[in-house]
Amino acid sequence: NVVLAYNGGPQGLGITSSQNGGRTFGAEFSAPVPAGSNPCCDPSVVGDAANSFYLIQLYRDDGANTPAAGNCTNSLHVSTNGGATFGNILSSPFSYAPGSGQFPDQPHIGIDRTNPGPNLWVTTRHFTSGINCPQTGGGGTVQGEIVCSNDGGATWSNPLVWPQFTDTA
Repeated sequence: NVVLAYNGGPQGLGITSSQNGGRTFGAEFSAPVPAGSNPCCDPSVVGDAANSFYLIQLYRDDGANTPAAGNCTNSLHVSTNGGATFGNILSSPFSYAPGSGQFPDQPHIGIDRTNPGPNLWVTTRHFTSGINCPQTGGGGTVQGEIVCSNDGGATWSNPLVWPQFTDTA
């Protein structure tokens, strides 16, 4: 199966999938979003050897997501049917409360398809000042960070800050 995710489309994010190796693709759709949320963009998707797909996307306000409504997040949705549909937010590897001055931009996801897990990695361009949550600004201090999940995105490690950060996602 093939899954494509891109900026635009319904609710700031478009997804389409092929269940026949890319010969045809289905209609555009989006992952479900919590009531009152403000999903944005910057999707990244990976697949595991069992034909599950993991989609990470940016939320300017995650609505009803835990631990607290209104956080700016990089949130994870999972498809267990080959990318035909995605479930609700499973977790948010990067999540910052409104007014905290934090913003997790441009998430990218990676996967280890060989070892048991599935083992996922998410890296983000973390604005530690300037853009703020919600997005009210346009610059500030930024650093690259990466987290890991050894249980398919249920839980995440503490972030590792990249020692040499460049702003070239």
